[in-house]
Amino acid sequence: MGSIYLWDTSLMSNLVSIDFEYHSAKNIHPTLVCANIRHKHNSINYWLHNSKDRNDWLALKSQIISHANAGDTFIAWNVVAEARCFIALGLNPLDYKWIDPYLEYRCLVNHNHNYMYGKQLKKGRKKFTVAPKPKWQRKTESDENKADASKPEYNYGAGVYKTLGIVIDNDFKDATRDLIISAPESFTKDQADQIMEYCASDTVHLVPAFMEMLKEYRRLLGNRYFNIKELKEEMFTRANYAVRTAIMEHKGYPIDVEKTRNFSDQVGNIIWNCQNDIVNQFEGIHEEPIFRAKVKKRPFELSWNQKFTKELVANWCKENNYKNWTLTDGKDLSLSLKAFSKAISYRHTYPEGNFIAQMQRYLKLKQGLNGFTGAGENGKSKGKKNFWDSVGTDGRVRPYMNIYGAQSSRSQPSATSFIPLKAAWQRSLIFPDKGRSMCGIDWSSQEYLVSALLAGDEVMILAYESGDVYLAFAKDCKIVPKSATKETHGKERDNMKPVILGQQYDLTKYGLSNQLTESQGKLVTPDEAEIWITRHKKLYKKLWAYKDKVQRDYRIHKFLKLPDGFYFWGDNDNFRSVGNVPTQGFSACIMRKAVELAQDAGLQVLYTLHDALYIEFDTVKENHHVRILAECMDKAFRYYFPNSIKDRATCRMEADIWGPDYGDNPQKSFIEYEANGKIMSMEVKQQRVYVDPRSKKDYDRFSKYFVEEQYDTLEF
Repeated sequence: MGSIYLWDTSLMSNLVSIDFEYHSAKNIHPTLVCANIRHKHNSINYWLHNSKDRNDWLALKSQIISHANAGDTFIAWNVVAEARCFIALGLNPLDYKWIDPYLEYRCLVNHNHNYMYGKQLKKGRKKFTVAPKPKWQRKTESDENKADASKPEYNYGAGVYKTLGIVIDNDFKDATRDLIISAPESFTKDQADQIMEYCASDTVHLVPAFMEMLKEYRRLLGNRYFNIKELKEEMFTRANYAVRTAIMEHKGYPIDVEKTRNFSDQVGNIIWNCQNDIVNQFEGIHEEPIFRAKVKKRPFELSWNQKFTKELVANWCKENNYKNWTLTDGKDLSLSLKAFSKAISYRHTYPEGNFIAQMQRYLKLKQGLNGFTGAGENGKSKGKKNFWDSVGTDGRVRPYMNIYGAQSSRSQPSATSFIPLKAAWQRSLIFPDKGRSMCGIDWSSQEYLVSALLAGDEVMILAYESGDVYLAFAKDCKIVPKSATKETHGKERDNMKPVILGQQYDLTKYGLSNQLTESQGKLVTPDEAEIWITRHKKLYKKLWAYKDKVQRDYRIHKFLKLPDGFYFWGDNDNFRSVGNVPTQGFSACIMRKAVELAQDAGLQVLYTLHDALYIEFDTVKENHHVRILAECMDKAFRYYFPNSIKDRATCRMEADIWGPDYGDNPQKSFIEYEANGKIMSMEVKQQRVYVDPRSKKDYDRFSKYFVEEQYDTLEF
């Protein structure tokens, strides 16, 4: 049987392949160079770059509208990019139906070894990859490197090779892409012909590759679960979110360019000061310094005394009876951030004089500053991509959002251009213009409530409704009296955080031991940590029964499916990883629905971050926009739950608002909004510059670098 039987004939005949070539994607409108539309056996090129008579522009728009009126569906590899090109043409991409084989390929690769491994095209070369060792068996950096090397690529060439076995000319592709990016004022006729040939080649294999993906869906789901009508709607849903992401990228998020530039110029000095501070902390304690001074020159980075640092690691392992330190390929002790974090992970505070903590502080600082270096005059990149490559001439950042990038379907933007994923204190660089404000609303303990509702665990639901899940657990375990409050028993409450958060995702007694040791400031053994796990299981019986059912269903059906249709296939043997998907994935579905509702309500959505959604608006309309956003997020939260529990599906929210029209001192107020027929009140914090309270100390420490050069200071 042919592959057409997998899809209704009308849709297959109405698939219209489309591809644009462009440059300057960091600006509000990418500069369009050309486009190709392929329908059945008919292929048409349109030259758009510096077209004086604009005839091709008009012809292209007319062709697009004509296909839409005929009920056709556009198919493009990475719809986010093509939808931004629609916006540049003056078209609303939401007015059109889309299919995105790139997102379908990502979905099919998600723990499906048939697509994840085997024959792959990586950097234009044929490779054959195999599944790496499970995470818990990786003991050396080589194991980690092999795991990274086995990951597939998701570009058009990789997808075409995997599905069709066709190798696209990579040299021609690279040369043409470089030509387009060079962005000359005009192209010669030969160059234009080369670019249009390249553009047309990117539509040739779209439909055939997509057909092969449909076969793979059929193979994975089998006759019992394969429903073509349902799958089609799920594909439309995924592509629709790509379009909505294009709208967010088109807007970009605002930064204080002057402060960010000052900060970026002083990255080397920031690192140097951190190193000096660490040297001073351990002066007199150890015979040698962890960092040694070399030649004093910018960016001032000192030489890492790796030999001595490894001795300190060895001593720490011996003193703490730690035998699982990651090794290098040469069987030496690794000094990577992964290695230090695996031993004990420090997040927000780094105790002075604590060797492991200070190494993480230094390595995380360097990691957080990645992307701010490497920019030359006017912010142009020197080699490796940096933050400024995503900053437009309007002072707004347009990052690659990498939607559906995580196994749970969460977006995974690159931290290089996405400040919200960098150190929390750096978020203060996100700053709107005069008369404009930003607002971020986040759900409070969202994943806790999601898992409680999915499991039908009444004890957990009541704990959430009490207003403090950590304190509720302490009370139920009789650690504190029923009358306890955050003020009277704050320490005991905070000690429960690692237990609640860790057991949400099946943290082992060893991992929980590390987290409890960090939070309590004293050694908590794995056996002591296991007592807390046992208490958690005894108290939240339905949650753990639900977790067991998830694992059982996954083994039987060989996939997990999220409510909006994204799949997690059956080749993952890490039960913790499997257990994370239903709650994180459900929450990701909620977020995508919230973006849809907010955009349809007329809000200017800029980006999402974990369980928070951010918008920008005119300051004078603050109450209106914040209230509408809260109502959209509330509707989204309860959207996928069955009617029988929608009334219990009310997740608390809180908001942060900032911009130049507010005062320097944070102010708190409340905004009322409607939630499921009830009036709810949400706390709102307003301030001029957004500073996360947990990062206030770091902000005070680093904000001096936002203003002027600090090369002469020796203090950290």
